Amino acid sequence: MSSNFRYNTTFDEYLKIWRANVTDELVSKFFIKFTYYSIKIYDKNLLLHDINSIFISETFSNPKIKSSILCRIKNYKEIYEMFFKLSKTNKTKLSIELIKCFYDILTKNIFTKDTIKKKTLAETYTENSLILLINNINLQKSNVNELNIISKFYCLFFKYSSHLQYCNQELYKVFINYLLISKNIPPIFFSDKHAEKYFFAVSNFNKKKDTSKMYEFLKEEIFTTWISNYNLRLKKLNDILIE
Repeated sequence: MSSNFRYNTTFDEYLKIWRANVTDELVSKFFIKFTYYSIKIYDKNLLLHDINSIFISETFSNPKIKSSILCRIKNYKEIYEMFFKLSKTNKTKLSIELIKCFYDILTKNIFTKDTIKKKTLAETYTENSLILLINNINLQKSNVNELNIISKFYCLFFKYSSHLQYCNQELYKVFINYLLISKNIPPIFFSDKHAEKYFFAVSNFNKKKDTSKMYEFLKEEIFTTWISNYNLRLKKLNDILIE
């Protein structure tokens, strides 16, 4: 199948193109930019070149960047390498241990963690609910609408884990991309211009138990991440992230 797609390609058609042409190099380019967008909010001096340097050559030469930012970049790189390791060894099943592992890597050397407090009954109940949710998605068959399943899982994951010690906004973004990549669906940047739609989708679920807005958000974010210029009539998939 051609790696080209048009601006009006349907989502199902686009998924077929992605799955036929995705490579380790393509995901690597994505993750470098994802790291840049995720960390730039902490330091406006950060350049995409800085991320490239650490991911590709493991060197760093920008004197304006704080050591804490450098730690964050290295943590994201470790997460990225973990994605590939899990994928290549077919260990893509979800678990509480995996969530905690992602959190520990993301926060490593960033701040001094408080002593872990003994779980309350409420926290134990919350974590048990999360385990049931994880077991459910692990049992889902691959011939169903996987993006819809991920949308439902993400809304419930956000709800159950928001009060747990080992969860935060960065983890949610990393984890949703882990889910997308593990299901061979294009990962996303979480654009700032769509932040309002993201929180509306979460709020809509909390109020109405409706996941359709999260489904719409993820779908739109996939297109925005990979088709950055809607006016382009034709674009090669492998060239998207060079812009």
